[in-house]
Amino acid sequence: DLAFRKIYPALFHRFVDDQLQCDFRIFPVTRSDRKHASFFEDIKRFIRLSSSYEVNASKLDQFIEKFQLFIIPEHTDDNYEAIKKAVDEFPTYQSVYYLSTPSSAFGPICECLKRSGLVNSKSKVVLEKPLGNSLVSSKEIHQKISKSFSENQIYRIDHYLGKETVQNLMVLR
Repeated sequence: DLAFRKIYPALFHRFVDDQLQCDFRIFPVTRSDRKHASFFEDIKRFIRLSSSYEVNASKLDQFIEKFQLFIIPEHTDDNYEAIKKAVDEFPTYQSVYYLSTPSSAFGPICECLKRSGLVNSKSKVVLEKPLGNSLVSSKEIHQKISKSFSENQIYRIDHYLGKETVQNLMVLR
């Protein structure tokens, strides 16, 4: 849901504003083929909802052509083979893997990416969500991810990191 509400619309607006100065492809992964039927219509709907202007249908279609959807119900090497073939068609592109999944899936996904040959020195991984629910679980997640990506390849976005601090500030006001 986060990808539809925030990520795809943000990428579309960068695309429309010519802020993406390179050729690119987007390879979203879903676990269920139920979502496949409405996937592209959902992207279009969320982009239109997020726009404060009339969306150019031609630009929207050009943007949607950059997508190739993959259905991967389980994190296995065989399931990642299709992604590997698609990524291999663009050997000069930098791969950025944006994981907006439960944090318990970060390790298995990164391990599959590595075993499938999808991680190289130019690859990056963005981890979106709470990065565990305690210091112990956060360290476990980091340990698993570090087996596949070096520290300079990992970007963490934790929306809840400062939540208690901000709530306490509101009480102090």
